[in-house]
Amino acid sequence: MSASALDRITQRAGIVWTKRVSQTLVQSIADGTSVEAAMAQALNRLNVNQVFRSVTDQTLELLGKNTGIQPNSALSRRAVAVGAGFQQRTLSHLAKVSEADLRSAVSQYQRGILTLEQVAEQVPAGRIQNLVNTSLAGVQRIASREYSRSISDSGEVLFLYSGPTDQAARPYCAALAGKVVSEQMLANTPNGQGLPPLVYCGGWNCRHSLVPVNERIATVQGLKRATLQDYLAAKQGARAGRRVA
Repeated sequence: MSASALDRITQRAGIVWTKRVSQTLVQSIADGTSVEAAMAQALNRLNVNQVFRSVTDQTLELLGKNTGIQPNSALSRRAVAVGAGFQQRTLSHLAKVSEADLRSAVSQYQRGILTLEQVAEQVPAGRIQNLVNTSLAGVQRIASREYSRSISDSGEVLFLYSGPTDQAARPYCAALAGKVVSEQMLANTPNGQGLPPLVYCGGWNCRHSLVPVNERIATVQGLKRATLQDYLAAKQGARAGRRVA
C-alpha cells in the first residue's frame, strides 16, 4: 500500500466535504442555530459515515491487494464508527474556537452586507481542511490497525511506521519512520498533541501511515524493529517538536 494512494483518497473526499461543511454551517448559524449544534447538523446532513465508509473500504481494498489476504467486512464497520465519533467531537471543538468570527460574518450576511458565498469564504477553511485531512487519515489508520490484528501470526500487532523523514517531519515521527512498531508500544508513546498515536501517528495533519505487517512480512522484507531507544526518542521529540507533518 502506497502513501500516495491514501493521499488521493483523502484528497477526493476532502475537497467535496470541506465546501459542503462551510456552506451548511453558515446557513444553520444564519437560521439561529448555535454553532456547536450547527456542526452536528452539518455532519448529519452530509452523511459523514458514507464518506468514512468509502475511505475505509478503499483502504482495506488496498491492504488486501498488498498482502493477498482479504479483510473481513466487520473491519470497515468498526473503523467507520470510531472515525465518525472523533469527527463529531473535533468539529464541535473547532466551532467553539471560531465562534466569534463566524457569528460576526453571519451577522453581516443577515444584514445584507455579505452574500452567503462571501460568508462561506470567511469560514476557517484551512482549519476545516486540516481537520478533514486528520480525521480521514485517522480512519485509514483505524482500518489498518484492525487489519493488522487479523493477520498477526505471533499474537503481537505490528505496523510499519511509513512516511517521510524530511525536514518538515516532526521529531516524533522522524524517530519511528521506516521502522516496525508494535501496537502496545506505540499506544504508550504519546505524540504530545493529545491525539492517540495508534490513530493519528504524530498528530494533526500527520503525513505518516501505519502499514500492517506481521512477523513473517517483517522478516521477509528485512524491516527494522523500533527499539526502546526509538520510542524514548519519539517521546522526547514530542515534547520538543513543533512541526506539523
